Amino acid sequence: MPTQLAGFILRAKDRNVTAKFYEDLGLTNHAHQHGGPVHHEIGPVARDFVGEIYAASQNFSQDALMLYVDSIPDALLVAKKYGIAPTTKIRETAVIDFIYITDPDARPLMLIQKK
Repeated sequence: MPTQLAGFILRAKDRNVTAKFYEDLGLTNHAHQHGGPVHHEIGPVARDFVGEIYAASQNFSQDALMLYVDSIPDALLVAKKYGIAPTTKIRETAVIDFIYITDPDARPLMLIQKK
């Protein structure tokens, strides 16, 4: 098998709250265990899943997750339910709109809405 990205692991202060946040944004969520502690699997991983590397900057100093959503306004309502406000303004391009928020663990999260 060729080397490929297999997925990601999110470390959470409260795994249940973080898993519920991503579930509320529309991902599947189920708890399971395979030889270690019980944890949550979120998904599905999108067909057009990408890994990108950018130079760190003062405004973007941490790694970030990217999440496709059907509606940025609806996703922002979910974030508000968790006390989370946008960290940037919506940016519009020819093919996508996007905005940054954080998840419950202050991890940057780019919400992407395809046009």
